[in-house]
Amino acid sequence: MQKAVYEVLGQRFSSERGNRELQIYAPLISHISEAEDRLSVYAVIGRTDYSFVRTPKVGYQLIEGGGSYIPARLDFEKIDGNWVLKEWVEAKDGSEYAPSIKDMCKGTLGVANDLISYDTREMQMLLMQNLIFYLNGRTDITVYGVSHMDEQDIAAVSQFIPFVQT
Repeated sequence: MQKAVYEVLGQRFSSERGNRELQIYAPLISHISEAEDRLSVYAVIGRTDYSFVRTPKVGYQLIEGGGSYIPARLDFEKIDGNWVLKEWVEAKDGSEYAPSIKDMCKGTLGVANDLISYDTREMQMLLMQNLIFYLNGRTDITVYGVSHMDEQDIAAVSQFIPFVQT
């Protein structure tokens, strides 16, 4: 199931990439509902955009350029042994944010509240773990992040990649 979620995210974000150099994404899964050949995954979908830069003195750098955290429900159907995405429902912006989350979570107790009040620190660290995995031990690329991380999280990330919070 997790493989199916990541495949869907990869397909969606690779088609949105445009001029961006790199997108790191992750689902912070809150709840999974499964019945027969149907599966619904309730998660906050996080995405961080990075641009590659190379300078003669500093070398390679990844510069964070934004991103998003969007509560969503991904509905899958099992077809020929594989989970196939049938519907992707996202929270709406502004005054419709909480009501749209409650609407997409009907029938699942407590899930809407989890998606409305998710842990942004946990989401940020999950994205950082995926960035570390993507860089696969490369220490010649310095990552410049604009996210607000505390010193403990910066230290944890810096054990694996050169990281500077701007």
